Amino acid sequence: MSLFMLHTDIAADLIQGRSPALDTRIASTVPQELCISAVTRGELLCGLSRQMLQKNRELKPEKTGARGDGRDQGQRCVRGTAAYDVW
Repeated sequence: MSLFMLHTDIAADLIQGRSPALDTRIASTVPQELCISAVTRGELLCGLSRQMLQKNRELKPEKTGARGDGRDQGQRCVRGTAAYDVW
């Protein structure tokens, strides 16, 4: 059995449905043969976190975070700190 590890860009395209050709290729693959790395998982979660922060900023007025520096906890992953800040 072959195992295919999806790169972050491919996983993101698949999640967002950007490529019919990719959808077809993945659909022809046995699900047990697909995986993502821990790094890809972290990058996807960080991207999701960033999208949620942007949407929250559009809905809410700016406020100072609990840290007192104008940013809330979730922004740390956007600024390149450790991946465990995402969890």
